[in-house]
Amino acid sequence: MPHGEMTITLQDMEVLLGLPVDGRPLVALTSVELAELCRQLLGITTCEQALDGSRIILPWLSKQFQASITTKTDEQIVQQYAQFYMLCMLGGNIFVDKSNNKVHVVWLQFLEDFDWAREYSWGGAALAWMYRELYRAYEITTKDIDGPLILLQMWAWERFSHIVPELLSPPKIDYGEDVDGHPLPQGPHADLCDAQNI
Repeated sequence: MPHGEMTITLQDMEVLLGLPVDGRPLVALTSVELAELCRQLLGITTCEQALDGSRIILPWLSKQFQASITTKTDEQIVQQYAQFYMLCMLGGNIFVDKSNNKVHVVWLQFLEDFDWAREYSWGGAALAWMYRELYRAYEITTKDIDGPLILLQMWAWERFSHIVPELLSPPKIDYGEDVDGHPLPQGPHADLCDAQNI
């Protein structure tokens, strides 16, 4: 290894994925009735074909949200569309399972209040999810893996520069200046010397 770090950390969750790591833990209530949760927060009535245990089938869910949103759309419907979109983002990017087309309905309970949703440690939960899935993938009978695999790819790209292809003409990016007029460090893993000069 070219340097000391050998694992993905909470800092990587925050820097690479932009997920907050400080805040309240995501502790799900297991007594929640999933169909009722979908009715309350998404405004939909689920059927047997829509649910697979504690997961909802995303293609079915997407068909329930095909209407267009306009400036005249009721605020509650706009919130339901936002909760649907966030649930799809969580299930499709962060808390991915092997089905590739289902998402755990339990994540909805953390999206009920948008102000409270900001208070959760999404990065901590995603990191725990990823390590659990890596552990499961270690079993000899396992043939595939799930979890936030985009994080694994981004982490390898950022941490192992010897495997990253060189750009023929790197783009010039102006990261701006801090409040005192000093230039900000370049990139998410700026050299410590640059960071100390700010």
